[in-house]
Formats: sequence, C-alpha cells, structure tokens
Amino acid sequence: MNFVKKFNPALFASVMGTGAVSIASYRYSQYWEPLKDVGIALTYLNAVLYVLLLVPWLLRWILYTKNALDDLRHPAMGHFYGTSGRLP
Repeated sequence: MNFVKKFNPALFASVMGTGAVSIASYRYSQYWEPLKDVGIALTYLNAVLYVLLLVPWLLRWILYTKNALDDLRHPAMGHFYGTSGRLP
C-alpha cells in the first residue's frame, strides 16, 4: 500500500507520450510500412498502461484522499492531474 500512498500522477505523462508515439508511428507508416504494426502495438500497450496506472490512482483517492488533495493543490504537482485524463 506504500506504492498507492506515494503514487505520483506524473506517471500518466508516460501514457500521453506512448499515445503520441503510437499516433506518429501509425501516421508515418505511409513512408515505411512496418510502422503501422508498431503504431497498433503501441496503442494496445497504451491502453494497458492506462488501466494499470488508473487502479492505484483511484485507490489513492479512495484510501488516501488527503494525500491526493495535497498533490492537487501543490503548485507543480497539481498540473500533472491534467495528464491523467478524466472518467466519463
């Protein structure tokens, strides 16, 4: 549970980066065909990564609400909550 308590919302930046590379790979596959498969594989990896990060993020909000709110109010850490997306 220590991982959940200290979970950093900045880890969702890896989801954004993986998504950007997957889109770029897929779009540039018109120049080099193997990039299409790379883009598709990265898209699936991105979805798995998002779900894996979403679980501790939600648990942190449920179990350690004060810590999550402190990060949200922090002048630097609060900006990373934009990378985590939003739930419908």
